[in-house]
Amino acid sequence: MALVGALFPAPVIGQQIYDPGALTDRALAARAAGDYDGAIRSLRSAVSADPDHLRPRLLLAETLAWAKRFREAEREYRIALQHDPSSHDAKIGLARALLWQGRYPSAREAFLQLLKNNPSDIDAAEGAATAAYWSGDYRTARRELARVLQRDPNRKAARQSVAEIDSAARGIDRITVDAVDDDQPYRSLRTAVSSSLFTDPLTRWDASAGSWWMDASRPGVRADAPFIRVGNETTFPALRLTATTSIGAMRYPDGTTRPLGSAALSFRTSAHASLSAAIEQYEMLATATAIDRHIDARSTSLRWQRQSEREWIAAIDARRVRYSDANRGWALTAYGLAPFASVANITFSGGASAAVRDTDEGRFYLESVSAQRPGNAFLYSYRGAYTPYWTPRGFREVRAIVAADMAIRRSHLRFQADGGVTRDRGTDFGPGSGPTALPPSIYQFEFPRTYHPRRLQLTFSMPISAGMSIEAAVERGATVFYEENGIRASLVRRR
Repeated sequence: MALVGALFPAPVIGQQIYDPGALTDRALAARAAGDYDGAIRSLRSAVSADPDHLRPRLLLAETLAWAKRFREAEREYRIALQHDPSSHDAKIGLARALLWQGRYPSAREAFLQLLKNNPSDIDAAEGAATAAYWSGDYRTARRELARVLQRDPNRKAARQSVAEIDSAARGIDRITVDAVDDDQPYRSLRTAVSSSLFTDPLTRWDASAGSWWMDASRPGVRADAPFIRVGNETTFPALRLTATTSIGAMRYPDGTTRPLGSAALSFRTSAHASLSAAIEQYEMLATATAIDRHIDARSTSLRWQRQSEREWIAAIDARRVRYSDANRGWALTAYGLAPFASVANITFSGGASAAVRDTDEGRFYLESVSAQRPGNAFLYSYRGAYTPYWTPRGFREVRAIVAADMAIRRSHLRFQADGGVTRDRGTDFGPGSGPTALPPSIYQFEFPRTYHPRRLQLTFSMPISAGMSIEAAVERGATVFYEENGIRASLVRRR
């Protein structure tokens, strides 16, 4: 201790430990090395040593923001403004902290107030434009970012945002083939050609045309059903609303033409979540017995969903369905999926789904009956089918979901598997035996059953040239009703 005291007198040691300037220098060195936690500790000490000194507090707020501790950064910026209400650094730092928290209206208001006081403040102009962009107001953002780049063409972030807006507003042409083969037996092929264009960054127009081709694997039971559809999607960022409409028509296999269409309003509740209400009228051609009918359905739904790359996703959907044959049904479904591990370039996710469905009237009808006579009585066997669509009765289901996403250069590969347990009410026929070769009378009854559905899916997307890509999915699923194999492929061109 004597030697240390000789080299560094006690007052000097104390100054090194508590001197705000030395602490600030130490924090800047730690921050430059990427040690944000160490920098924050030193800056907090510097602020405690001299609470009225603005620079350490501003550096603390900035470092907290760099460490993505945005609420703490906001608090420090607000304290700095209490000490110096005229501080430009504190004002623009606060606006950025609000922006990074996803509080876009408040952030934009703060940036615009800075612009009002100083119209030449290009940092504030870029911040206000970015707040408009991140809130979904691409029209305003594109206009304001262009002005920023006119004043300073070297603004990398502004240039990138403009490129992203322009890319999102590029028209898309798509050719899609969707094929399903199941053991009803039934095969379907749906093809469609679609095109979209933007009249401005917030208004998209869509048009599609195509046809179903269906084969029930029985002589003469083949059909096609051509369709056409046009639609529009318009976003109103000030209201946080997106309106989507479409109208079209389909000529069913029996020659009847029926309208198709939808209307939906989606309200953005947060940066990654939305609540939407929709009405949709759609065709029902998923069963073999439907290919010579003209059954459609109209659903009204309310849906909440959260979508975010590299974060958890979820949705809850409640809907009421009215079928064109006067039957009615309802459904409540939900799912959630979140990443839990990452190895090399593979991200693993896990989650679960649940569903509850019911239909007022069943559509399971007797198709044939046969008999065997092993003894003195005939034993009857019955064959039934859903005609012309599946009607869930007392349906309850839960599934576990696992998925793996892999990036291979510019391509993306995803594998997903799910399976679980389902309970519902099945339909059967009686009697089971009798003295005659055919039952003199046949009755129908429901019974509780449990089964284990499963599904495997592999999806792949890959660019094949500038503006051109291919997307494909292969799926195998099984329920108590049937097993099916499906494939979907799309050729996509961005204009």
